[in-house]
Amino acid sequence: MIYTCFSYNHNLKGKKNPEIDNYNKLLILKGYRKIKSTQEKRNKAIITIKSLFEEKLKEIQLINGNIDYILVLPGHRIGYSSFQYSINKFYQNDIEQEIKKKLLYVKRIKQTEQQNKEGFRSKLSDKEEIGSVLLPMELNNKFNLEGKSIILLDDATTTGRTLKIYEKYLKKLSNNNIKIIKLAITKTI
Repeated sequence: MIYTCFSYNHNLKGKKNPEIDNYNKLLILKGYRKIKSTQEKRNKAIITIKSLFEEKLKEIQLINGNIDYILVLPGHRIGYSSFQYSINKFYQNDIEQEIKKKLLYVKRIKQTEQQNKEGFRSKLSDKEEIGSVLLPMELNNKFNLEGKSIILLDDATTTGRTLKIYEKYLKKLSNNNIKIIKLAITKTI
């Protein structure tokens, strides 16, 4: 099961689509170049997506109990993604640091030729995906993982493939002694 904060149907472009505003705000956070953004629009986007994220996080914790880590998955470019920076900015000035302490970020350290050409549409094998990233130190060995509950957070999902790759990898690393919860800000259909 993949939890989502909202769904967005690409087929409803130009039609009445109640999630278009949230989707545009997510694109602003992802640094999407085609959407003109001001600092005011960016701040509104941060407030809206943060609110949706926290609402879903409360729901997940009610169902699944305490969460140890929230692992924010990488984008397709080398380094940290705009989305990861935005998630970090959510809690930059907050007094409540509980969530910030749980946030961990996966960094992309190399890009394949396929990713250079196709960007987010590229389909890397599981091995290529895991081989092209650097996991946070906290998740590098099974002793840090055993018995933990981890949310895998992605900005968007269509098929859930990327979330499944990381779930499979972390379960293998921890000898299956781990609880994985998958969350995407939006599910695109």
